[in-house]
Amino acid sequence: MNKNLVNTYIKYTVKKPILFFTMIIINLLLIIILALLTKTSVIVTHDGVLNNQTIIINDLIISYTGYIYIYNNRNENVYSIAIYETIYQEEKTIFIFEDNIEFSSLINQKQIKVDIPIREITIFERLFLRGGKTNE
Repeated sequence: MNKNLVNTYIKYTVKKPILFFTMIIINLLLIIILALLTKTSVIVTHDGVLNNQTIIINDLIISYTGYIYIYNNRNENVYSIAIYETIYQEEKTIFIFEDNIEFSSLINQKQIKVDIPIREITIFERLFLRGGKTNE
C-alpha cells in the first residue's frame, strides 16, 4: 500500500478520530431516515369461512387494500386474493372475489385463516413508538 495513504488513515482514525465518529453519525442518520421512509402493513388475522366465491368473517373489518391473504397453514401455502366487493351486515364482513382455481384445495376445508391489511405504518413507528405492538 502507498505509505501516504496509510499515514492519512492513521492520522484521521487513530490520532484524530474525526473520520470514525463522522461515519458513525452518518450511518445512524441513514438508519433513522430509512426507518422513517419505509412503510409496512399492519395485518389482522381472523378465522373465516370459505364458500364458493365469498369469505365470511364474524367481525366488522375495513381493509385499506383490495387484497387479503388466506391459508390453512401459514408454513405451507398463503394465497393472495383480490377482493371484488366487500359487504358489511349484522356484525359480519363478507369479501367477494372472482373465481380462482389456484386455491381450490382450501374450498374443501371450509374453515380458513384470513390475514387482512388494515393500515400502513412506518418501521420507526412500529419499533420505537409502539414497541412492536401494532394490532390494537
